[in-house]
Amino acid sequence: TNNPWNAAFSPGGSSGGAATAVATGMSAFELGSDLGGSARWPAHACGVYGLKTSWGLISTWGHLPPPPERRTPRNADLLVAGPITRAPEDLALILPVLAGPRDSRVAGATLTAPRLEEPRGLRVAL
Repeated sequence: TNNPWNAAFSPGGSSGGAATAVATGMSAFELGSDLGGSARWPAHACGVYGLKTSWGLISTWGHLPPPPERRTPRNADLLVAGPITRAPEDLALILPVLAGPRDSRVAGATLTAPRLEEPRGLRVAL
């Protein structure tokens, strides 16, 4: 996959195709996998927004290896999925849908209100 803004550059990590699809309007949002930046870095490289969610917030059944029947508690904490969207407001729209009622074998998530709603007071680590 090429970077949507310059074919000489990479679209980022393992979710680069998803970030490119969102950046070019091929899809309204995508679901990326993220442990060390695999959704966030491609989102940055393609000029869109990616979110690494809390572990287990979004079901990864059918998205990430190993298959659900082979998952164990030992490898479950490595399975993180998060949305990639064209605007931060879209992250807020799609996150409750992705974290909503799921397979009865997986506990549903209740999203609490954000601690802050304005950027003042937030800290960013690089």
